[in-house]
Amino acid sequence: MVAATRFGGRTPANKSAHISARRDQMHATGNRASGKAAASVALPATDDGISRAGQRVFVVDDDPLICDTIEMLLETYTVLTYQSAEAFLATVELRSGDCLITDVRMPDMSGISLHHELNKRGVIVPVIMITGYGDVPLAVEAMKAGAYDFIEKPFDAVTLQKTVSRALERAHIERDHTTLRQHARNQIERLTDREREIFRYLTAGHSNKMIAQRLRISPRTVEAHRARIQQKLNVSGLAELLQLAHDAEFHGKKNKLRAAINRHEPD
Repeated sequence: MVAATRFGGRTPANKSAHISARRDQMHATGNRASGKAAASVALPATDDGISRAGQRVFVVDDDPLICDTIEMLLETYTVLTYQSAEAFLATVELRSGDCLITDVRMPDMSGISLHHELNKRGVIVPVIMITGYGDVPLAVEAMKAGAYDFIEKPFDAVTLQKTVSRALERAHIERDHTTLRQHARNQIERLTDREREIFRYLTAGHSNKMIAQRLRISPRTVEAHRARIQQKLNVSGLAELLQLAHDAEFHGKKNKLRAAINRHEPD
């Protein structure tokens, strides 16, 4: 078995020479493992055909060697590096689909503080924390705060690449989910207050009769509202209403639409 090349240890005096030597070591390791010439550490395009070069990975670390090393290892992505959280926050506007790698320990603003600040701003992207020996409690704190994962120094190329690949896959899924959720919410916003109230009862599993009793209106009036709701939302029945409520997270992320379907009583 070929030993993995590991990075993130002591900073050498001659940084550029050391990075060049490590690149050669990486390529030699890849050549011995595969028997083929390897010009770079490369990852294929994503499964949906999107080039990795279009996926942005931001690296925030006060150690320039770490920044340069990660940029080298992730050369098939668009990698942008910053040596302080403050410089990053002052310059970057993150978008869905991005990924952030940051050291958990940095002068002034730590990686955890940076993550908290992003959460305050409503910026939701997968965050990967870099930790050193003895930083496990900080890593746990970061995970509780919503960090996607953490990697420990010294880290190897494969671990970094796999972690980033999974994080970006998650970011891509969440970006699609956000688009779907917003589209569903925009549709529901077209309803009047009364229609939205009835929509809420319908997608919580209540029958027309139950809704009529709760709102003190006739079942026929509920039926009329329901028909207009389905027409406005361009759906044909309860199943599609439930799916729309699910997509919009209308009852919260932990709603139980299957239970609602099971509770639904024939009108």
